[in-house]
Amino acid sequence: MVFQQYKRAKNLEFMEAAVSSRLSYFVMVSFGEFVIETIKPVWVPFCVNLKEAALIVMYWLLFYPHNSTMRDLFGISHSSLEKIIRRILRNCHELIQRIVRFPTPETRARIAFTNLDQRLVDRGVTMFLDGTDTRIWVRRNRGEKLKEYYSFKFKKPAFRTQVACLPTGYWIWYSVPRPAHTHDKRCLDESNFAQLLNRNEKALTDSGYIGSPVCVYPMKRPRRQADGTRNELSADDQENNQLIQRTRAPIERFFGRLKNYFHVLSSSYRHDKILFRNVFGMCLVFDNLHRHGGDPEQDYHQKWADLHPPQRPAAPDSDDDEDEDDDVPQSP
Repeated sequence: MVFQQYKRAKNLEFMEAAVSSRLSYFVMVSFGEFVIETIKPVWVPFCVNLKEAALIVMYWLLFYPHNSTMRDLFGISHSSLEKIIRRILRNCHELIQRIVRFPTPETRARIAFTNLDQRLVDRGVTMFLDGTDTRIWVRRNRGEKLKEYYSFKFKKPAFRTQVACLPTGYWIWYSVPRPAHTHDKRCLDESNFAQLLNRNEKALTDSGYIGSPVCVYPMKRPRRQADGTRNELSADDQENNQLIQRTRAPIERFFGRLKNYFHVLSSSYRHDKILFRNVFGMCLVFDNLHRHGGDPEQDYHQKWADLHPPQRPAAPDSDDDEDEDDDVPQSP
C-alpha cells in the first residue's frame, strides 16, 4: 500500500512536469481554480481529488495516451478514467464561452489595422477563417457508418470544424463539428458566424468559401472553354491572390501549432463524439491562455522574442583591421 502511494506520487510529479513543459504555470493554476469552483458542486468523489482530475484532463488533451497508460499511472480503472474526463469536459461551457469569444468591434478593428495590409483592411477584413479535420474512430457496433464521416483528405472518417482567429493568433470562434465530407461553405452557411459579424466586416479565407458574402477569398482561374482555350486571370486578380495567400500563411501555422501541442486533435479521436465539441473548445482555451493570457491584444511569445533577441557575433572592429594591415610588411 505504501509503495503504491509512493508510485502514484511519483507519477503525479511526472505528469505535472510533462504538462508544465507544454503549458505555462498560469494556465495550470487557472484551470485548477475553475475546476475547483465550477465542478465541485457536481463532483462525485472518485479515487482522485479535483486537483488530480484537472491534471488528468490536461495531460489527456496534450498527449492523448492510451487508456492503459493512464491506468498504469494512476492505478484506476478505465471506467473511472472515462467518468473523470466526461464529468469535467461536460461542465466547461462557461470557461469556453469566457475565453473563446468575439472581442469588441473596436478591438478587432485595431488589431486588424496593426497586423494586416491596408488593402485588406479597406475591404473590411478583421480575422482569418479556415476549416480543419480531425480523424475519428467509427464504432460499427453502435450503428455508426463509415460513409457518414468519410474524409477524402485522410481517406478515413473525420470531423470538420470551422475556426476563426484574429491576426495575432487568438481563437475567437469555432463551429459545431460536422462530418468531413461536408463542404466548407456549407458548414459556414449553416453556422451562426454571419450573425456575429458587423456590417461590412469580413473574414479572410481560401478558395473553399467562394460565394460566401462574409468572406474575402482568392479568385479561381476560368474554366476551359469548348474550343480548348482558357482565359487567364488579370494582373489585378493575380496580385490579389498573392496578397491573400501571403496574408493567410499565419493561420496555417496556427493550426499546425495547435495540433502539435494537443495530440488529441492530431491523433485518431476514439471517445464520445458528442463530447468532441468541448474537447476542441478546451484546446482553444488552453492555447489562448498560454499564448495570450486570455487577452486578444497580448502576445507573450512575441514579447519574449522582443525582450530576448537572438545573440549575434559582434562585427570586427575597423580599427583593429587597419592595425593588422599596418603590421603586414609591404613588398618593395
